[in-house]
Amino acid sequence: TERVCYIVGHHHTKASIDGIDFQIVWEADILEALKFDRKTDTKNLIKTVLENFRTATGLKLAREQLGIHLTHQ
Repeated sequence: TERVCYIVGHHHTKASIDGIDFQIVWEADILEALKFDRKTDTKNLIKTVLENFRTATGLKLAREQLGIHLTHQ
């Protein structure tokens, strides 16, 4: 319970990421936001993904769901 409360309480603070569980939540939150953001161009989508995503699954989902090609991983 304590861990869940920490992650939920800090889920908008990148500097608070301190484990793979938190990283996964971070990526999922960003991916959901980006899927509904129709104003961000492809270049900025890629920049956001590369700056925030660390897991292979997160990168794969970003490519598939956002329809982007990531040249650098």
